[in-house]
Amino acid sequence: MAQASGGDAQAGKKAFIQCQACHTVDAKAPSRMGPSLLGVYGAKIGGRPGYDHYSKALSGTPGKWDDAKLDQWLTRPTKFAAGTSMAFAGVPDPKRRADLIAYLKTLK
Repeated sequence: MAQASGGDAQAGKKAFIQCQACHTVDAKAPSRMGPSLLGVYGAKIGGRPGYDHYSKALSGTPGKWDDAKLDQWLTRPTKFAAGTSMAFAGVPDPKRRADLIAYLKTLK
């Protein structure tokens, strides 16, 4: 996989292992605790089809997932959307976040 936005998608795929406890990227798999992240890049924030367990904090956030918003979310979800139900502290390493974003961009 190629590098995108300063991130390495192949490294992001490896880093995504930590996300798989709650998220899937398989079009045929049901949602887990969190929504499928297949096609999340460019999608409406808090509006994944087939997933209706968003907190009001996230479903009320305007916009679409882009590099900047994903970076903010991955840094600290509770700061991006105060009141979110996602119990994940975040990814403190900027390079790892860039890699994850590069990987998410490949999932269409």
